[in-house]
Amino acid sequence: QLIRDEADLPEIVVKCTQAIESFGMDTKGIYRVSGITSATNKLRSAFDRDCSAVDLSNEENCGDINSVASVLKSWFRELPDPLLTKKLYPEFIKAASIEDPALQLMSLHQVTNQLPDPNYATLKFLMCHLNRVQANQAVNMMGPSNLGLIFGPTLTSTSGSSDAVQDLADMGLQCRIIETLLTNYGAIFDFDEDEEGGVMHQSTEFSEANHNRESESIQQEEYEEHHQYVENHNQSQQYDEYGMPVNGQATHITYDVDYGVDRMVPVAEEVEGVDEDGFVPQDHQNEGGAPSESGNDESSKDLHPAQ
Repeated sequence: QLIRDEADLPEIVVKCTQAIESFGMDTKGIYRVSGITSATNKLRSAFDRDCSAVDLSNEENCGDINSVASVLKSWFRELPDPLLTKKLYPEFIKAASIEDPALQLMSLHQVTNQLPDPNYATLKFLMCHLNRVQANQAVNMMGPSNLGLIFGPTLTSTSGSSDAVQDLADMGLQCRIIETLLTNYGAIFDFDEDEEGGVMHQSTEFSEANHNRESESIQQEEYEEHHQYVENHNQSQQYDEYGMPVNGQATHITYDVDYGVDRMVPVAEEVEGVDEDGFVPQDHQNEGGAPSESGNDESSKDLHPAQ
């Protein structure tokens, strides 16, 4: 698995997806809306001349972000062999045609694992990117179904196929393939927490640290409040050497019978509710004395990045 994931990724795919994640995640209809033709052609020419020289790291260089998306889609469409490969195309279609969701997922997982290493690594990288795009669908309106409509034919297209009628008939299944890969990204690609969940892991640690600090603060406040209550009570209530109240002040007396001792322990009540030690005042107890209830693979030679 590690070797497959380390296969070289096409530079054009990396640069375009990074640009879209930086500047296009909030763009309504990203990947669905076509870019400006002149801007798209200019960017394609730049990639054709020298892919490594193309700089999309700032928004000014990106220009029309839809044009960046159009370049990426056209690159996948024009591959000599589709990303999902002609060889495995029938197997993908067969898997997508299974109606039972569990069996369909299992079958698609098995076929995906048969892809050549460069194809598998590129597909995983692209699905990871599209997974981030669909996570923001409330803004960009591009959920798994819409992305499936765009990338289904794009990643499975057999351009020049003599059986165009069959390709058209398979279009619904082509879209279903991508939609299922997106919906079940973690299960299909053996989701690596270090890869996608690094930020999530750091966020979780940060949240836990905040929770611990908040808990300590609450405990400290409760301790101080209880300590203040005891001090105030001791100032108003006097006891003799046997622990009995003096000066005729009424205090509820209970017996610590649960621990086998017979010494009477005075317990001071709050005016309402339950005090901090868990005792319930008599006027909150029912007739029975109980507290009242409360409501609580092989490298593919056909997958060539633009040079």
